[in-house]
Amino acid sequence: MAFEQSHLVEAVKRTEHACQRLNDACVAATDALLAARAPRVHEASRFVMDCWHVANATSRILGRYGDYEARTLAMLVSACRQVALQCAWACEMSDDVGSLDECARACEHAAGVCAELLGLLWDTSRSPPDNGHGSGSGSGERELHGGTGKTAAA
Repeated sequence: MAFEQSHLVEAVKRTEHACQRLNDACVAATDALLAARAPRVHEASRFVMDCWHVANATSRILGRYGDYEARTLAMLVSACRQVALQCAWACEMSDDVGSLDECARACEHAAGVCAELLGLLWDTSRSPPDNGHGSGSGSGERELHGGTGKTAAA
């Protein structure tokens, strides 16, 4: 179990850093879009700016992952992954693909790292089998506890 937790903490940090890089790439892409004025820039700029905000929020919250339940983090990371994939598609479809290339690559990388973390988060938040005695508190779910990467029964 200690290996699983250290792997989870490492995955959280990788995802946090990937989201920070994605945030930076989205800022640069937004600057490029504003300068380009290509016909399909408006569509791409909406996705890039949305991705920028979601990636920024995700990286900030993952920086304090111990304050949140694993299932809450999983919902956020899943949303970040989906927004990043949509942004990558918009960047690839834009008329100004050259200036959005870095953003598309950052989106694809972040989406992959998010997918890895999602698998670990779902493993962490699974409920143990019902022993027939009831848990008293309801869910019996495990959550990340504090900044230590340890889990505690909810």
